Amino acid sequence: MPSAPAPGRSPTEGRFLRACRRLPVDRVPVWFMRQAGRALPEYRALRGSGSILEAAGDPELVAELTVQPVRRYGVDAAILFSDIVVPVAALGFGVTVAPGTGPVVAEPFRDRRDLDRLPPYDPEVHTPFLGAAVRATVEALRPFEVPLIGFAGAPFTVASYLVEGGPTRVFARTKALMHGDPALWAALMDRLADVAAASLLAQVRAGAQAVQLFDSWVGNLSPDEYARFVAPASAKVLAALAPTGVPRIHFGVGTAELLPQMAAAGADVVGVDWRTPLDRARRRLGPAVALQGNLDPALCLAPWPVVAAEAREVLRRGGGQGHVFNLGHGVLPDTDPQVLERLVALVHDTPLPEPLAPAPPGAIGEGDEDPTRTSRSRATTPHLGADGPIGVLLLAHGTPGRLEDVEPFYTEIRRGSPPPPALLQELVDRYRAIGGTSPLVAISEAQRAGVARALAGRLGRCLPVALGQKFAEPRIEAAVDRLVAAGCRRVVGVVLAPHSSVVSVGEYRRRALAAAADRLELTVVDRWHLHPGLVALLAQRVRRSLEDLRLAPGERTFVLCTAHSVPERVVAGGDDYPAQVRATAEAVLGAAGVAEGGVCFQSAGRTAEAWVGPDLLQEIDRLAAEGYQAVLVCPVGFVSDHLEVLYDLDVEAAARAAAAGIRFARTPSLNDDPGFCAVVADVALTALAAEGEPAGAS
Repeated sequence: MPSAPAPGRSPTEGRFLRACRRLPVDRVPVWFMRQAGRALPEYRALRGSGSILEAAGDPELVAELTVQPVRRYGVDAAILFSDIVVPVAALGFGVTVAPGTGPVVAEPFRDRRDLDRLPPYDPEVHTPFLGAAVRATVEALRPFEVPLIGFAGAPFTVASYLVEGGPTRVFARTKALMHGDPALWAALMDRLADVAAASLLAQVRAGAQAVQLFDSWVGNLSPDEYARFVAPASAKVLAALAPTGVPRIHFGVGTAELLPQMAAAGADVVGVDWRTPLDRARRRLGPAVALQGNLDPALCLAPWPVVAAEAREVLRRGGGQGHVFNLGHGVLPDTDPQVLERLVALVHDTPLPEPLAPAPPGAIGEGDEDPTRTSRSRATTPHLGADGPIGVLLLAHGTPGRLEDVEPFYTEIRRGSPPPPALLQELVDRYRAIGGTSPLVAISEAQRAGVARALAGRLGRCLPVALGQKFAEPRIEAAVDRLVAAGCRRVVGVVLAPHSSVVSVGEYRRRALAAAADRLELTVVDRWHLHPGLVALLAQRVRRSLEDLRLAPGERTFVLCTAHSVPERVVAGGDDYPAQVRATAEAVLGAAGVAEGGVCFQSAGRTAEAWVGPDLLQEIDRLAAEGYQAVLVCPVGFVSDHLEVLYDLDVEAAARAAAAGIRFARTPSLNDDPGFCAVVADVALTALAAEGEPAGAS
C-alpha cells in the first residue's frame, strides 16, 4: 500500500499535468474516476451512512476521503470528493442524492418560472465549504506530490436531473423540452453553464491544478442535438477556464460520435469511455488534445490476467504520450481495491508504447470531416509534437491611426486610386463620429496577447504569436519575418474573421503564403464560422441583449445576424461566403433559442455594381412596417469593434431605426474576450494538428 510518492513522480515533473498538456512523460499517468468511494473499506468506515451532500460540506472529511485512494493506490492525481449537484442543491432547487439511486429532485424543472429557482451562483456565499475543502485537500496532498482535480457537472447532465427529476434511461422530458421550447432550454443551459464555470473557477482559485467537466449522459444525444443544444453551454464553461491555464478534461459516456465536438468545445483532454478504442479516438481527434481512459470498469471484477491483458491493450492503443490511463467510467462499488493497486503498479511499470502510426495524409477519422479548411504553403502540415519551433500568425485588417491617415489608408484599399473628395470627407466624418479613430488596431493586439495566453494555458509552454495586418503596421509580411526570426519552422495563420471569401480572406492568404515562401511551412485556416465556442459566445450575447431590451408583454423583437456584404459577381463566381454567414446565423439563433430571426448584409461598397443583400437598412424599414417593436443586430461577421460596427451599426443603423419608429440594439463585440481568444487558439491548434493534404488544397 503506497504511502509516499511513487518513483519518478515529483513536483517538478508533474507526470499527470505533463500528459494533459501532451508533453513528454516517463510513464503513462493513472487515476480513476470515483477512486474515492465505496470500493475502499476505509472510505466506508469513515463515511458511514450520511448523505454525500452533507459529507461534501465538511472540508476536513473531504480532504481525508480525497487522499485515501492516493495513499492506498499511488495514483498520479486526486479528484475532489464531492458531487456534481452540490451547487444546484446549495441554490435551494430541492435536490437530494438518494443512496443507490442518485440525484433526485422533489419539484422538477417544468417551465420558465423554474428559472427563478436558479439564481446566480456565488461559491463563496452558497458553498463556502467548497474553497475550504479544496485548500484542505491540497495541503493534505502535499506529502504525496500529486495535483488535485476539481470538477463540475456539465450543463446538459445537470439539466437532465433537474428536468427528469432523477436518473433516466430515455431522457424523454429533457428532449421534449429542448426541442419543444428551445428558448427556455437555452436559458436553462446558460444558467447551469454559469454555475459550473463559477464552481470550477472557485476550485482553481483555491488550488486545484486541473478540472474535469462531467457530461456523463450526453451520449444519449445525436451529433446534431449536441451541436445545437449542448455545445454552446459546454464551450462557455470551458472558455471561462481558459485564462487560468489549468488543463480542462471533458468526459462523457457513449460519446463516440460526439468526440470531435467535445474537443472543439475547448477541452485539453477528452475522456473516452470503454466503447471506443483509443487509437480510433486519436484518429478522430488528432494529436492536439490528450486522451483519458479507457478500461471497462466491469473488467476490474474479472480475474487478474484478464485485467492485466486489457490494461496493456489500452496502453498500447493510447500511444504513450498525451495519454492519461483511467477507467471508461467510475470505479464500481464491488471492485477489489487490490485489483486497482495492481493496476496502478502495472501502468507505472509498463514502458511507454511505440507511438501509433499516423493516419494517412488528409485523414481525420472514420467518416469525420475536417472542421477547418486550410491552404498550405508546402505539402503537409506537421504534427503538433514534431521537431521544430511552432508559431501562430493572426491576420487582421488594420485601420487608420489618425484622421490624416484616412486618405492614404483608403487609397491603398482602392489599389492606388485616391477616394474622391466627397467620399473622403464622408469617411473622415464617420471616424470623427466614433471619436476620431477606430480602436481596431489596439483590439487586434489585445487579441494577439489573449491568444498567446490561451495557447500557453493549453500547451504548458509559450508559442510565438505574431499579428500581421493587411492595411496597417505591423504588416503581414513583417509578422512573417518576425516568426522566421523567432526560429519558427511551422506556422498556422488564422484570419480574425470567421467567414471566408476570395475578396477578404483570399487576400490575406495570398500575402501570407507569398511572405512565407520556402522559409517556413505555413497553414492558413480558411474558415471557422461554425466553431462551437464561437457560436456559444455569440448566442450568449444574443440572449443577454434580448433580456436587456425589457420589452413589454406582447412586444416583438427580430434578431438580425449581419456580415459585410460582397459584390454579387463574387458569389456568381462560386464563392460560398453568403452560405457560410447563413450557417453561422442559423447556429447562433438556434443556440440562443430565437424564434424570430434572420440574416442580412451591411456596409456594402460605394460602387455601381450590385452587392449581396438583403441590406440591413432596408430590413430595418421592413421590420418596422411589419409591426416589430425592436430589432437586435448580432454582427456575426465581425469579431471586433471598428468602423463597420461603431458607425455603420451604432450610428447609421440606429438612426435608421429611430426614424422608422423601432427600437435598436446591438450585441457586444467579441473583441479580446478570453473565451473568444480561447476559440482562436483552438482553431490554430486544430490546424496545427491536422494531417497534411496536397499543397494548394483549400
